[in-house]
Amino acid sequence: MLSIADYYSNETPDKAIYYANKAKNTAIYLKNRILYARCLMEIGWYYYQLGNYAQTLKNYFEALKVYKPSELKYTSAVLTNIGDVFLEQKDYEKAKEYYLKALKIDEETLNKNGIAVINGNIGIVYEEQKDYENALEYFYKSLTLNKELLNEALESKNSHEINENKKEIAIKLGNIGNLYASKIKNDKLTVNEKNELLNKALDYLLEGLKIDYELNRKNGIATKLGNIGILYKYTMNYKLAENYLQKALLVSDSIKAIKLMIEWHKNLSQIYEKTNQTEKSYKHYKKHIELRDSIYNSDNAKNSSQVELSYEFDKNMALKKAEKEKKDAIAKAEKRKQQIVIWAVGIGLILVLIFTTFILRSLKLTKKQKKIIEEQKQIVEEKQNEIIDSLNYAKHLQNAILPTAIEWQKHLPNSFILYKPKDIVSGDFYWLTQITTMEPPLLIFAVADCTGHGVPGAMVSVVCCNALNRVVKEFNITEPGKILDKTKELVVEHFTKGSEDVKDGMDISLCSLYYKTDKIILKWAGANNPLWVISSVILNDSEESNSKIDVSTHNDNYMLTEFKPDKHPVGKTDNNVPFTTHNIELQKNDSIPNLYLYHKLFGVFPLSLDPVLQAKNIHHFHFLYQHQNNYFLPSSYNLFLYWRH
Repeated sequence: MLSIADYYSNETPDKAIYYANKAKNTAIYLKNRILYARCLMEIGWYYYQLGNYAQTLKNYFEALKVYKPSELKYTSAVLTNIGDVFLEQKDYEKAKEYYLKALKIDEETLNKNGIAVINGNIGIVYEEQKDYENALEYFYKSLTLNKELLNEALESKNSHEINENKKEIAIKLGNIGNLYASKIKNDKLTVNEKNELLNKALDYLLEGLKIDYELNRKNGIATKLGNIGILYKYTMNYKLAENYLQKALLVSDSIKAIKLMIEWHKNLSQIYEKTNQTEKSYKHYKKHIELRDSIYNSDNAKNSSQVELSYEFDKNMALKKAEKEKKDAIAKAEKRKQQIVIWAVGIGLILVLIFTTFILRSLKLTKKQKKIIEEQKQIVEEKQNEIIDSLNYAKHLQNAILPTAIEWQKHLPNSFILYKPKDIVSGDFYWLTQITTMEPPLLIFAVADCTGHGVPGAMVSVVCCNALNRVVKEFNITEPGKILDKTKELVVEHFTKGSEDVKDGMDISLCSLYYKTDKIILKWAGANNPLWVISSVILNDSEESNSKIDVSTHNDNYMLTEFKPDKHPVGKTDNNVPFTTHNIELQKNDSIPNLYLYHKLFGVFPLSLDPVLQAKNIHHFHFLYQHQNNYFLPSSYNLFLYWRH
């Protein structure tokens, strides 16, 4: 499909877009990421040829997201193309910004082709900014590189590289020719200097045109024919200028190169104006404005362009007429003084009338635009309020699935909860349930971090919380590792009902707790989230080796033990190893009071919710814990907040 699209790209970009979209759909079906990104790049290029820059950028930025950071060659190509769009829109600083990003990548990867292309593009930026010396330097750098690459391709007989480098050489020759042509407009130059520049410009343009004809590059042919025409216009050789511009317009129209056609119509209008062919001048000026509007398309832009067309043409005609009458009046000054006064007054009245009409129409348009803006602002505010109301209600629903503070304090009276959602709703949640049918009663509680933030995360949290409740209450599973296994099964089953491949789930730290005569039995399982316990004795896991445990001590009295989680989430994953249940015995006669045992056991759980906390030194928390009275921190909740910040 892409080959067919490429076949139509020079002649009919609309057809090229159609076939490229079919290729993109095939890539989606095959789940071929590289092919999908390539299709986006091709579609963006075809829209660029049509002058639809909004669609061009949309496809280029989407391709940039698809490519991985390690795929530098592709990333550089996308950045270069984005720079081209900003260059076409005359946003030179943005264009240079993206070109330099691409150039840095190509220099690091020694990509000669990329370096050659970007040097040429940076040269164009400098040329547009009238910095001709820098522009010429970058053009020659680019041309030299492409000639080296062409010789390498000829030696290796690589036909694709031969054609690519010939194309780039033709482009650079055209750039250099245009630069010399731009210099001709300098009024300070002598006739000989202008003729020398003219000959240089023609030599480069004709050499590039010859290569374009050889490659049948219609876009290049149209560009160079038109630029030669403009060159002759500068030297007031209007007949040759008209001839080349008409040829350029014919080729541009055959490939629907809108932005080229805009330029050729404008220059033909100027030539016909200079040669007093008013009707033809108006025809091409009108076509120039219409095509320009087709690119910068909005209701306000269309209205403005119609006003501009009428006002500018009438003003030019009136000024031209006044200038002619002034010359006639000077020649017949003695005989027609009174007539000159009458004409001058008449022309002045016409200009005043035109100007007054223009002002009135502008005021009317401004008033209409202001009204539209106010209406749109009101709509946006209403929609924003609706969204915020919906989010607040979603928060109300999400809070309904979380354990209440009363329920939590009832079962874990010396615990605390640090729950600070970034948005109104969150993908993080905490969960607690008690199995009263067991003797002694079993308390199960958890802290989880679901995929996504805000509304998507909240939706996933509802699914995951519901799955936990079903596993414990419906399937009567109480061992932490098996709870996570069954929860994973339910979550995956829920998200695979539709046609989309959804890999959402959660990271979680889950405990079960019950009391014996002299011990507290803690069972724990974790999916990507660890467990930290502060104790006065070394804790062991009866089921696992020491490789799953890290013990960090601050002094001889307190120890911090880390129990490592299984490194896969509760959700769809290639790793389907069952979750491990860790069996941990906590002594009631621990030197740390029982009051703090529950507090420290659960109090550090929220570490798994905030990656910022994980990056801080856990010893700092341990030190503050031992000296919390010295720091005026009466509770572990305040201690935790102090350590967090």
